[in-house]
Amino acid sequence: MRKALLIIAVIAITAPHDSYALSLADYRLFKDVEPKLIAAHLESVGTGFLWANATLNGDGQTMLYCAPPRFMMNGQNYIDLLDDYIQRDVDLDSPDTPIEMLLLNALRNEFPCEK
Repeated sequence: MRKALLIIAVIAITAPHDSYALSLADYRLFKDVEPKLIAAHLESVGTGFLWANATLNGDGQTMLYCAPPRFMMNGQNYIDLLDDYIQRDVDLDSPDTPIEMLLLNALRNEFPCEK
């Protein structure tokens, strides 16, 4: 746990102060070293997307993505979805791309909303 906190502290200190996103390069570096930490981060981000979807839906606006009813994701599901998306669709020359944005794109790709 101390190692994980140290990693987070180093990332927070060295990251640009206008963004606390996790870069694709850092995701690749830490995914196998601290899988529980990465899964927890992605699950937290995913929960934020769920809340955003609930708000958008409640306001009658188009949701970010449209997962099937009662469909639940966990940290490992998000990792699998993100890894599949990265393998298929991401320009691998962009190591600074935030994985949070990639996760949203992966969700939108996997669960598109009807137009």
